[in-house]
Amino acid sequence: AVVSTQSTGETLYNLGRCYHSLGLRHFARIYYNRALATLPSVCPYVQRQLNELNETEDPPLEMKDLSLNREIVFNLCEIYTASGSDHLARQLLYKYFVV
Repeated sequence: AVVSTQSTGETLYNLGRCYHSLGLRHFARIYYNRALATLPSVCPYVQRQLNELNETEDPPLEMKDLSLNREIVFNLCEIYTASGSDHLARQLLYKYFVV
């Protein structure tokens, strides 16, 4: 069976989410980081649509940010902040959210 990168990243995210829900943040962090490394920074569908648009047009709302990166980074920032590692949370935010 062929497993896509997107489904692998989503599986890792779900494992991280389960550990996070159980309060096992040290395990959640591991799976969130693996998922973040596996997933593309922009969903391939969104990238194709963005490539087809002119520079002057804005993409429709339903096509923006279809990947899990936003949720993963938010959860990792929550874990880092709770553990007192504000600098790690800030690094993630600058890497993934600063335009």
